[in-house]
Amino acid sequence: MKSILLVLYNYFMLFLFPFKIKTKVYTDKELIDIVKQKKLSLIRFGDGEYRIMFSKKGIHYQEYNDDLRKELLAIFDDYGNNKDKYIICIPKFFTNGIKWFFKNKREYIMCFSKPRLFFRLMQNKNTEYGDAFIFSKGKEKIYENLWMDKENIIIVHNDKKWADYFNKKYQKNVIFIKTKPINSYDIINDIEEKLLNVKGVEKYLVLISSGPMAKVLSYRLTQRNIQVIDTGHCFDDPLV
Repeated sequence: MKSILLVLYNYFMLFLFPFKIKTKVYTDKELIDIVKQKKLSLIRFGDGEYRIMFSKKGIHYQEYNDDLRKELLAIFDDYGNNKDKYIICIPKFFTNGIKWFFKNKREYIMCFSKPRLFFRLMQNKNTEYGDAFIFSKGKEKIYENLWMDKENIIIVHNDKKWADYFNKKYQKNVIFIKTKPINSYDIINDIEEKLLNVKGVEKYLVLISSGPMAKVLSYRLTQRNIQVIDTGHCFDDPLV
């Protein structure tokens, strides 16, 4: 019964701001080209981050933390002044009208109706964003261009086998830094210190897969002129 009420609630949320907005969301190729040309960091926001920021609730692999919420909000707040350093990626369909949602899966209504509303109410809509689903299944030939011309890679993940997989596939100089699969924000300072202790870290491209913590760590490192890609689980559990 509760799940049915949630679906109905999120369904009716779609009718608030029902029309398309003029926010620019780059195509996948445009996004990759811009990140490479301008050496930007890439920070992705999905339903979990919006849940933490606006509902003040945790998700199954990251309990709610008020400091985490504040740091996530700061990424958006500072975006206008830092567009030469990083690009924020949102679900592209945040800009769509309700007709698009009617034609797609129920999961989109359940997961993204409320975040879509929050985005329209509170975020800067007069700027450019990337698509948070850039690392979805089937897009590898597009997104792997981010690191094809890089020699030095740091991978932050909870399982070293994916760093080994990356190294074998792409033949790069890979450094692995282990994070936690759950509540990784608890050790963000330790992970940041390990990264900063890597000799010549400014010459590395950092790939982070660590939930909401990855957004904050990406932002922090970007302020130190380190290029970071918030990949999510594009290797072990890519989005469909």
